[in-house]
Amino acid sequence: MPGIYSTATHIKRLNYLKAHANLYPCHCSIVDGTSLCTDILTYAITKKKGKLGHKSLGAIPAIGTLETVRGAVKSLYKRSKGTKGANREQMARIVVMRARNGCQHSQAIITELLGSY
Repeated sequence: MPGIYSTATHIKRLNYLKAHANLYPCHCSIVDGTSLCTDILTYAITKKKGKLGHKSLGAIPAIGTLETVRGAVKSLYKRSKGTKGANREQMARIVVMRARNGCQHSQAIITELLGSY
């Protein structure tokens, strides 16, 4: 269950970044309705928690099969609507742009999620 462990570790570290935001200053402002770095961090934590729940259910023999089917149906639905990955891509573009502009908060988020940027 290394996937469950690594996801739980990401959540723990992202929550640390959220709780200690003062260590990673953000001077970004809302531009054209984009999200603040704290909003992006909250989004990432929420998605990681969902992933942890799905991975945990997937580890249970009979329920794991149902979880796989649920995930496949949801994926097909979102793909047919054209929304699969849309929010994720938008958040990723914003956080990368801000990191490249020197935002330490965004840089810390990316470093935790990817190892570097």
